Amino acid sequence: MLGINKIHCGDCIEHMKQMPENCVDAIITDPPYGLEFMGKDWDKFKEGKNIAGGTTGKNTPFGRSKPLNSVYQYTNEQKYQMQNFFLEFGKEAIRVLKHGGFLLMFGGTRTYHRLVCGIENAGFEIRDTIMWLYGSGFPKSLDIGKDFDRQECRKQLTNKLGRKPTKEEFKKVWKNFRKGIIKKGMATRPNVFEFTDRPIKSEYEDGLPVSENAKEWEGWGTALKPACEPICVARKPLSEKNVALNVLKWGTGGININECRIEHNEEVKETNRKERQSETWKEGSGFKNENNNLASANPQGRFPANIILDEESGRILDEQSGVTSSKGGQSYSKTSMIYGEYSNDRTIKGCGFGDKGGASRFFYCAKASKGERNLGCEEFESKLRSENNKIMGNPEGFKTGSGNERNGLNKNNHPTVKPIALMEYLIKLVTRENAIVLDTFIGSGTTAIACIKLNRKFIGIEKEEEYVKIAKARINHFSKQKKLEVI
Repeated sequence: MLGINKIHCGDCIEHMKQMPENCVDAIITDPPYGLEFMGKDWDKFKEGKNIAGGTTGKNTPFGRSKPLNSVYQYTNEQKYQMQNFFLEFGKEAIRVLKHGGFLLMFGGTRTYHRLVCGIENAGFEIRDTIMWLYGSGFPKSLDIGKDFDRQECRKQLTNKLGRKPTKEEFKKVWKNFRKGIIKKGMATRPNVFEFTDRPIKSEYEDGLPVSENAKEWEGWGTALKPACEPICVARKPLSEKNVALNVLKWGTGGININECRIEHNEEVKETNRKERQSETWKEGSGFKNENNNLASANPQGRFPANIILDEESGRILDEQSGVTSSKGGQSYSKTSMIYGEYSNDRTIKGCGFGDKGGASRFFYCAKASKGERNLGCEEFESKLRSENNKIMGNPEGFKTGSGNERNGLNKNNHPTVKPIALMEYLIKLVTRENAIVLDTFIGSGTTAIACIKLNRKFIGIEKEEEYVKIAKARINHFSKQKKLEVI
């Protein structure tokens, strides 16, 4: 058995083979997505290639990772590499997990199907998919119009020099190639082939297409802004006849609904159940109710949904929805035979919560501290996150879509740190206090921190030694606050 409340460095499948059967209550983890994220070797599944297209992870003379040619098709054997990995992973995961225990795994939108097929083939039941929605995703779309001009610029410069330009020669030309001076409504251009470092004048306008192809395809791209990650909700089959007997024997198999209800953002109103009934209900409708007592929304909150928001996505959703009220006006059409026959009245009123607010109030919103990723890592060297990002290229001057600096210095330079609040919610969803949670790709230790805060035990496995050091530092910071001895 691997040590509890410890991080173990190495291959997760090999480490799980050292664990006995039915020894952990849940597995909650964020595995590689097979996208060669940031050019990392740990996110590859076949001969150094990412299976989902995207980029090669190798720098080009022009500063960015070269996109894979989508015309080229991998063989089925190559495509199955990621799926086969999760099949082998799933075989060990289902063995160490208690009967009825849940496996919650994050995935990427382009490769999620391989993950799900792999663990399903290993024997897991796919119970649901939770969608984690966030507002901070950065678009990595190729600007097709600009790419036409980039090709045109390179062609003209090659003709002028009589050879292929160097990286620096191309950069000096390209920075002026799509800029023009606006005079009397006409766009004119400077001599872009003068190799000079002089600053571009303020009257130059950026983004003017040059070639005919660029003019035709200006504004076209190749990808959407990432704003969600699916979380597979899988369960090991029950060993008993039903869930009730299974939870009595193993303590696993159910979802902790009340602990994960979405809190009301204001006091909800009580409404009379009789007032919510149609006056023309019939005996055979299946809706007859003699109880006229007051009925109110559950004071603990709304039933948890299979959508989770971060603060920014919640704000965006509320801006779109505006303030709405829940008045109990849900209606069912007479033509819906599911609800039986009920006279000539065409609707039956449902029950509501009687509250109001933005649409985000219907979903859990993970509120996370901006500085939590670096807590406990004070002794580490500060690095720009995108220094390791070979896909995005040169990190200098890298900004968000709103113009803010994206490259804040981070002592925890793990590229995919999840919010602690999000992991707390997932842990509460499928475990009780003192349960053992296994994270097979623990990264910088967020799952372990959430376990410590919630009085759960953890077992962490991580292959990258750099991230093990970060995880241990972060975990020790939080364990000292709880006066626990871990790691």
